[in-house]
Amino acid sequence: VLENRVSTLPISYLKSQTYLRVLFICNTSFINHTILLSCLKSSLSITGTALSWLQSYLTDRQQFIHINNCTSSTTLLSQGIPQGSVLGALLFILYLLPLGNVIRHHGLNFHCYANDVQFYISTKSITSTTHSTLSNCLTDINSWMDTNFLNLTFTFMQPEQWDLNLYLSQSL
Repeated sequence: VLENRVSTLPISYLKSQTYLRVLFICNTSFINHTILLSCLKSSLSITGTALSWLQSYLTDRQQFIHINNCTSSTTLLSQGIPQGSVLGALLFILYLLPLGNVIRHHGLNFHCYANDVQFYISTKSITSTTHSTLSNCLTDINSWMDTNFLNLTFTFMQPEQWDLNLYLSQSL
């Protein structure tokens, strides 16, 4: 377990530092296709055939539920991205690209994997400045999420302390 948790942090964060990590999970069901396609065009310069292909991938998708011998009626999906596909996870991360600027603005590090995003701060001690930085960042993240039609669930991690030398000796 230690190895899995430590592997998500840069080595510099493990040098006898206390770090705070906040994990949040975003619901991919509310991805707005217009915002996603606009982000792909403006931020990544995806245009022409590639953009048309992605638009085609997202539009006119339908879903239904089948349990035992009962099947619901088919419903057109006007938002969200297909789950369980490599492209779906990639499109979600691309949708979150602007969120990176929000987090970096507060001097925090972060990484995304599928619909999980975590950001973290390393500090010698937890001070009111640390709390203020995290609080302001969370406020800005919440605002960005509202603007971009996303819901999120936060998981706050307890402050943890890692000794890199102890970790390396246990890993060998």
